[in-house]
Amino acid sequence: MTSSLNGQLDSRSLSGRCALVTGAAGGLGLAIAQGLANAGAKLILADLREREGIAAAEELCRSGVKAEFAHLDVTRPEDWATILSDRPLHILVNCAGIVDRRGILDCDMESWRQLFAVNVDGSFLGIRAAAPAMRRTGGGSIVNVASAAAMGGHSFSAYASTKWAVRGLGRSAALELAPLGIRVNTICPGLFVTDINRGQPYLAALAAQVPLSRAGDPREIAELTCYLASDAAAYVTGQEFVIDGGLTTGWKVPNPPTK
Repeated sequence: MTSSLNGQLDSRSLSGRCALVTGAAGGLGLAIAQGLANAGAKLILADLREREGIAAAEELCRSGVKAEFAHLDVTRPEDWATILSDRPLHILVNCAGIVDRRGILDCDMESWRQLFAVNVDGSFLGIRAAAPAMRRTGGGSIVNVASAAAMGGHSFSAYASTKWAVRGLGRSAALELAPLGIRVNTICPGLFVTDINRGQPYLAALAAQVPLSRAGDPREIAELTCYLASDAAAYVTGQEFVIDGGLTTGWKVPNPPTK
């Protein structure tokens, strides 16, 4: 998509643009969809969870947003083809993902392959399906959601490996698709509170390790996504944006006691 900044570097309106968000029935995906809607985009909320996804789309419509739900298994090329075969598309957010909290010695091959199928294959298939649709509209923006776990080693070895792969996929896709006017960037979230983990006893201990001393609000992910999807980021592609309150910056050492 060509830039339409016209000298205004704060141009973040997404009015008239169509955005597809995967994993949009809840959690970060829903927060991102709501943020894009607030910026003026028309929404396709894609997910396997039909009841929650339909309810979310209806709620957005009641607030005056053009939104619809689409059933999508991100691992199935035919699902992607059905949704995008004849639609205009300007924005794709690959947010669908699953987590496995086991390490190498405990993770079986079936779980390993399922993690890669959803987290990596899903993003690959999304990019491959979205590119022709975006080319028809003159370009667009793809945002992949990886994880701060992809910025170093991690005890969730299989999960972290998939997110490292998403980082590499994003950079490579950015190089390949730039001539088509399609930008590709990756967001790497740290600790965020959603319905999946809200109320869990470990949250306070994890938040204490964050230099900013708190977990993130999903709306903060939405703000970053809206920026990357907009003309304000027209010169930004192939990059990773870590949003983790400083968690991956280094060790947070307590102050030594004073005499």
